[in-house]
Amino acid sequence: MKKVPEDPRDLRLVVVFLRSLRFWDRTKLATESELSRNTIDAGENGDRDFTRRSVARIAAAVGFPSALLDPLVSLFRLLRTLWEQGELWPEMLAAVAREAGGSAEQWTAIVHSAVKLYLAQQGEAALVDGDPEEVRQAAREAYVRLATLPAEQRRLAVARSRKLQTWGMVEVLCCESARAAAHSAPAALELAELALEIAGRLDASIRLQAQGYAWGFVSNARRVAGNLPQSEAGFVLAEALWPADLDQPCPLDRSRLLDLKASLRRDQRRPLEALDLLERAARTPDLTPIARARLQIQKGNALEALGEYESALAALGEAVPAVADGQEPHLLWLVHFGLAVNLCYLDRAAEVSETLLPAVRLLAAQEDNDLSTLRLRWLESKVAAGLGQIEEAIVALSRVREEFVDLELDSDAALATSELAVLYLEIGRTAEVKALVLESIPIFQAKGIYPEEQKALAVFREAVERETVTLALARRLVAYLRRAHYDESVRFEE
Repeated sequence: MKKVPEDPRDLRLVVVFLRSLRFWDRTKLATESELSRNTIDAGENGDRDFTRRSVARIAAAVGFPSALLDPLVSLFRLLRTLWEQGELWPEMLAAVAREAGGSAEQWTAIVHSAVKLYLAQQGEAALVDGDPEEVRQAAREAYVRLATLPAEQRRLAVARSRKLQTWGMVEVLCCESARAAAHSAPAALELAELALEIAGRLDASIRLQAQGYAWGFVSNARRVAGNLPQSEAGFVLAEALWPADLDQPCPLDRSRLLDLKASLRRDQRRPLEALDLLERAARTPDLTPIARARLQIQKGNALEALGEYESALAALGEAVPAVADGQEPHLLWLVHFGLAVNLCYLDRAAEVSETLLPAVRLLAAQEDNDLSTLRLRWLESKVAAGLGQIEEAIVALSRVREEFVDLELDSDAALATSELAVLYLEIGRTAEVKALVLESIPIFQAKGIYPEEQKALAVFREAVERETVTLALARRLVAYLRRAHYDESVRFEE
């Protein structure tokens, strides 16, 4: 890594950080490092610059590895730049970590400690002035005007207007990013990055938390775009900026970071870890009813991924009162859709058709995006199949499968193919099953299909080609793919 120019301020921060590792006062540090107390005092107070040699002696005294000293200085330069200019370069942090040669756990601990210390060094513990609800309301009103501008003009506006540079605007932009993520990953990313830019311009008392908050939504947009490694890297930065043990007061809802990370874990097929994150989020003090409802919806999704449909229904049911007034239409859509899907899995399609499907159709129309429409069509095929309307279900599911293929959603396309095969086998149309499977070979072997899924699909394909496939095998494949879609630990029993 190219060596960055050294700044006396970085060395000063490094010394305070090293002293804090041992919980030493200045006298103790002076004694152990064999430097004078005057040297320590003058250096930490900024009256005199530390030399590189004295910093090395201090590092040796506290037992800090000499190999990590240069990367630590670079890290503090990064943090200072972040603080003063509102900029953050993940690539630089990654390069520092690579040069350090330590484990991920070691570097996470160092970053967390450094951020806490740097925050304390600013000497600004007070929260930004203003009643939180007034700040939020002002931000919502300002966003109405901001939203009418093209993306480039939005950036110019937030750079020039102090009225837009508030934590409330960060919160509003992040909320809009989450909403946009339901239908457009690029739009979600643009809004989250704008929030991150504003966060970097905030007062020192809230800047780190706001940046950590915004990074959570940047990471969420990356997840929706299918870039899971980049999303994971973003959450590392979010947690470094706003670690769980940082007690600095903040009006932003830290449970959202855990909530969004749970979505990532679900997409990474780690539903148990998602549930653990949601349990932690639920313990966040002063959760609003909407925030708690959002967590319950997420919990329902994770339980559905584990095949615990009754428990998923219970979790979603707890979210209903908070969203029933329609103030959060997207959450209302998610609750109704989740209830309908889990009821179908429990063979209660008639109940869905009579009580939920009309509302789900209305909410999908209000969502007004292709993904919600596609989900609705898939649900309608499930309901039709559950009601014994097999031909109608085949027509609907065939269209859904084609759209999954067009969107290159390989795992979804493989599951839809298997569900379609079940419907064909239920009415004895084995020739269509064979044609369907032969047509789907590229899907079964696509990069988006996990190795264990490919093995299961290969077993099914072989049975179809030998004309020994049974309805029971097809149903077991569907049940497996449904679970494997969200849980990498599941194995297919031949």
